[in-house]
Amino acid sequence: MGRWAVEPGLLPDALVSVVSSVGWDRATVAAVCRAAHLSTGVFYPRYSSLEGAGLAVWEDRLRASLVGALAELAVVPELGRRGDFVVGMTDMASGRPELLAAVELVLASRFSPGLGMIWQEFRTLLDDLVSGQPVERAAARIFVVIEALGLLLSSRREWAGACDLGPVLTRHFEALLHPGPPLDLPDDRAEYMHLPPVQSGDPRIDALFVAALDEVAARGFQGAHLTDICRHAGVTTGFLYSRWSGKQEFFLHAIEHSWGAGFGSSVATTAELSDAYGPAAAEAVMWREMTNPVLRTKMVLVLEMNRLAAFEPEAASV
Repeated sequence: MGRWAVEPGLLPDALVSVVSSVGWDRATVAAVCRAAHLSTGVFYPRYSSLEGAGLAVWEDRLRASLVGALAELAVVPELGRRGDFVVGMTDMASGRPELLAAVELVLASRFSPGLGMIWQEFRTLLDDLVSGQPVERAAARIFVVIEALGLLLSSRREWAGACDLGPVLTRHFEALLHPGPPLDLPDDRAEYMHLPPVQSGDPRIDALFVAALDEVAARGFQGAHLTDICRHAGVTTGFLYSRWSGKQEFFLHAIEHSWGAGFGSSVATTAELSDAYGPAAAEAVMWREMTNPVLRTKMVLVLEMNRLAAFEPEAASV
């Protein structure tokens, strides 16, 4: 207890380190205490549970690091502050442990009832940024938030450190500061997004993969159960285990099939739209599709699969 009184930041620092490096699903009280070189006897007088510690660290440190930074960054183009925009975006791409821990808690809170308050606060940030704003300004603010989060999530990739972001960020800033005239978009849609995610040729396997992806989108990878997936797919668990050794191998196979097909279709669709209507209209149509409420489950699935890839080397390679 004496050490806790002298160094009050030890446990919060350790929690940030553990969550940023292995993710929320693998974080444990024991791992946090090991990282802090403290016993669990020091942890529990301070926090009732790991979720309690996560919420406390979010409120004390991580909320300002992520939500506060995003709220400020979203309005920087409106103020004409190019230098602040480049610096802020570059910081997001740096992969600082506090930022990585913060975004991991946001994504985990989508499926963890104990962290649900964090998800609600993040949604409130997005609502506050666009509420009462003209469409053009609201769209620009959301674009900044999405780009910042994309840079933060990509910072875990091996190639991220070699990217020179300065010229790209400067171009994006100028486009946000001086947007072009609105485009009349075509009614075309990305048909592949509306089709079943896997078509292996075996209807039983297709049903399993579809059920698995739906389950992950609803409960997250950690909360998904193979017995529920098999029941929804109308097959036995024996059928699944005769082909895959367990949950991780099965999900990696499902991801490989669905992402491989999805990536190829995305490239092809964007190219077709670009040839027909120009690159700006093509990108706008793809963004419109990705924000279509009908496809919300698939977008949640993409976020969860990216989260899995951040901490599972085999998923990252897929």
